[in-house]
Amino acid sequence: MDLSAFLDVNPEEPETVVAFFDGNALSHIAINSAFMRGGVVLQQSPLWTEGANKDWLMMHAEEHRMWSRTLGIADLPGADATTLETLDVNDPDAVAAWQDYHYQHTALVAQALGL
Repeated sequence: MDLSAFLDVNPEEPETVVAFFDGNALSHIAINSAFMRGGVVLQQSPLWTEGANKDWLMMHAEEHRMWSRTLGIADLPGADATTLETLDVNDPDAVAAWQDYHYQHTALVAQALGL
């Protein structure tokens, strides 16, 4: 699974943000498809978006938490409700830290599913 768009996000370059959101939605489809091939059907959230807001972050994090629980692996760091509720999506450092956590967790889930 190609997660390179997760690493190259620069809020000052809109094309990298669009690439991130597209890559993220595609990674969720691939991961949920892998679960379904294994006979596990999980609730999925609509993740196609052009920008993150609190609702999107919360839905997104819940999907990651479902993956963690199903696979018995560590949760996405920084994805608890308190952290996401206080995440300032306009703070580049806070968003960069979240993106790093997100990349690590997505890679861990993909590895656990053999993607």
